[in-house]
Amino acid sequence: MTGMAVQPPGHPVGRFQVHASPAEASAFRQALGVTGTGTGPGLPLTYPVRWLALPEVRAAVQQALGGATGTGQPGEAPPGVMVHLQQRFTYASPLQAGARYAMALYLEADAQLDSFAVHAEILSGDRLCCRAEGRFALVAQAIAPQKSATMGTR
Repeated sequence: MTGMAVQPPGHPVGRFQVHASPAEASAFRQALGVTGTGTGPGLPLTYPVRWLALPEVRAAVQQALGGATGTGQPGEAPPGVMVHLQQRFTYASPLQAGARYAMALYLEADAQLDSFAVHAEILSGDRLCCRAEGRFALVAQAIAPQKSATMGTR
């Protein structure tokens, strides 16, 4: 692998194929309010956080959390919802809309699970393009809207 050669901290979680279509990149830019010069073929710098939220990525991270914390059987996800706390990105080269990448994930968690980090290496072939880190907390219960017989959803 060329570029930032030091492996991220934590235990390997898996490798995922990721991409962003030009339409997805455009919708992401629009949601961020990016217009004008920020509309080229490059992905917005924070785009990889979307890949950390893919269902198959979340499922793999939650399974890895069960093994990392000893809270369940190997591969058994601990109860709770992942809440995003912060993110950080380091780029060796820009990511492009329409290109396909491999994303290698690593989990760094402590036994208390106050928070944990998911580190990602995003590669084009054997070339490292970006390192992304998301820090999360595992919250025991999701807060969901309740339905009321007279008021609908509140």
